[in-house]
Amino acid sequence: MSSLLALVTASQMSIIDNPPMLLVQQTVSQSVPSSTFTTITYTNVLYDNYSGYNSGTSFYTAPVNGWYRAAFTIQWAANATPARLGGIENGGSNAVTWLTANDAPSASGVTTSFGVSNIIELSAGLSIQNVFGDQNSGAGLSTQVGTSNLTSYNSFFCLKWIAALPSS
Repeated sequence: MSSLLALVTASQMSIIDNPPMLLVQQTVSQSVPSSTFTTITYTNVLYDNYSGYNSGTSFYTAPVNGWYRAAFTIQWAANATPARLGGIENGGSNAVTWLTANDAPSASGVTTSFGVSNIIELSAGLSIQNVFGDQNSGAGLSTQVGTSNLTSYNSFFCLKWIAALPSS
């Protein structure tokens, strides 16, 4: 066991002891145009221990290489028309979508919510656009916000480093 620990550098131990983690929440409702990929903005940074999140661009820059667990929810205002879509983009390009969810409301007057979680690979310095949303109601549709904690119905995004990438 001690020979294995000898292979771990001090900086690697620092990451293991204090892994990069982000938790942001939407506290202001946002209108999302119909059939338009739109960045979901988060105004409340609950935790960002490596200061990788830029609230002006909604991008997160990975501080270290590794596998990250990414999860998000989008809460949509009540509307009975068809589909809602959400995902995470690589560097602001729609071409690479790592996580997507597609949900349709079940009835008029019912708030629609969905969440997605997955493991993604990030390299240090790579920026990802946190979350984008799309909907096809034919007009702008707002996200739904409630009270100021995650136990209510606010959209959120979280990201946590979980493991180093294998050596090549």
